[in-house]
Amino acid sequence: MEEGAGMPRRRSPPLHPQIQARDEGAGVDRRRNPRLHPQIQASEEGGGIAHRSSPRLHPQIHASEDGAGLIRTSPVESASLPDDDDMLREILLRLPPQPSSLPRASAVCKRWRGLVTDPKFHRQFRAHHGKPPLLGIFELSNKGIVFKPTLDAPDCIPSQRFHLGRYSQRWHYDLLDSRHGLVLVKDRNQSQVVVCDPITGHHRCLAVPSELRMDNLGGAVLCAAGDHGHVHVGCHPNPFKVVLLSTATTA
Repeated sequence: MEEGAGMPRRRSPPLHPQIQARDEGAGVDRRRNPRLHPQIQASEEGGGIAHRSSPRLHPQIHASEDGAGLIRTSPVESASLPDDDDMLREILLRLPPQPSSLPRASAVCKRWRGLVTDPKFHRQFRAHHGKPPLLGIFELSNKGIVFKPTLDAPDCIPSQRFHLGRYSQRWHYDLLDSRHGLVLVKDRNQSQVVVCDPITGHHRCLAVPSELRMDNLGGAVLCAAGDHGHVHVGCHPNPFKVVLLSTATTA
């Protein structure tokens, strides 16, 4: 309350913010509710002020060791798959040796098609799996010499895919052997045997020595490739051998 000539006038202290002098006396410090304002504190060097914020609202930022810049880090870093043809080739080499494996792999993308159609890959594929699966057999039936598949779909090879042409006729030719992708038949009308390639359709006729009897003639056809580690599949361009035998009867 002020004294004077007039009526005493009262002032309410809660209407003004509290102002106190600093300890140094250089100015005044205005107190405010800390819940209504972000916390502001002087930095340790005294060169400015630092705003405190919640670390959950911002990504983690660290200073680099040399202090030249900032490094932004993420708790989870994405891992990229290796882009290496050698590694992919090793994976494709382990596909099953069934006829449908490589055609299906070649349909995935251009990169896979380039790998599985490489002749070098084919050699590695055959060497890795060794003996290939048996696609089927040739047999002498009422229709002649025909191919009978032994695999189920999708690896089943249609009978029409392997055909001997005129050498499959029942009344003129007998089946002697089928091995390493070749078929050996006996010509009943002439003293000769025929080596047939059912994939390419090529054939070669060989005369039977006169010492052998045609009525009880037996034989076999063999791949004669001498390459080290050769796998007997796709032996069409390789040389072959024919073994013939017969028995003679004595009176």
